[in-house]
Amino acid sequence: MPSQSKPKPNHLLVVIITTSGSFPESGFEEVPINQHLEVMLKKAAKALGITDTTGWLAKHGLTILDPSKSYHDLGLAGEVSLDYGPPASGGGNE
Repeated sequence: MPSQSKPKPNHLLVVIITTSGSFPESGFEEVPINQHLEVMLKKAAKALGITDTTGWLAKHGLTILDPSKSYHDLGLAGEVSLDYGPPASGGGNE
């Protein structure tokens, strides 16, 4: 779906960004604000050919999101870019 400047009432525009690519490939997908985040995450994983997302985190900025909650419950609106991937590993020289 091409990017839109403003979603329909009670909807928002979402893009999921992973190390395997973005979903949708360009622009945003319009989704209902009461839809649970996990619906779009599963759709993105399938479209990008990601077979195992066990332990992956969805983030908006630095905030880790609960995929079982709706966009409305998470306070998200408008155009939303979400990062989805495995948690960052700690690094260091120990």
